[in-house]
Amino acid sequence: MQVNFHRIATPLFALLTFMGCGKSSESPVHSITQLSNIHPEFLLLGKKIDGGAERCVYAVQVNNAELACQQHTCNTQAFYWPVQAVENGQRALLVNNCSSAPLSSAGQLLTNKGPTGDSGILIFQQGREGEGLWRNLELQNGDYGLQLATEAAEGVLTLENGTYSWTENPD
Repeated sequence: MQVNFHRIATPLFALLTFMGCGKSSESPVHSITQLSNIHPEFLLLGKKIDGGAERCVYAVQVNNAELACQQHTCNTQAFYWPVQAVENGQRALLVNNCSSAPLSSAGQLLTNKGPTGDSGILIFQQGREGEGLWRNLELQNGDYGLQLATEAAEGVLTLENGTYSWTENPD
């Protein structure tokens, strides 16, 4: 008995093609992505714990603000300006547990926008990249803080007992 390959293969090919039609070839949208052009990749914040810290901080870009604020807390006050709605394309700092998958576990998205929609803190400004935008500091109490470059000088972000504090250093 001879089997006609084309007689079997053609319907099978049509079935496989039909089954794949409803599936999108696009990759899933991630609510945030880590900024690869900011160095170092992350910093430590808060109390020192076993050679690490209470929290890690990552510079991120918000791709989908609605989804990002479902996955992370977006209404945390950390800087002088009141918290404003997070927008697509905006830069933020993700404060999270120091883990192997920080972007996918729930954390806090810290943003900074003044009344005109911009920020004097350089790491939040589009187009800023490389080193010198932020660095770790060891505070007088032994905790970790973040030193962030600003238009005028430097500022320090700290975390103590779950509360953020922002202080700008004089010129």
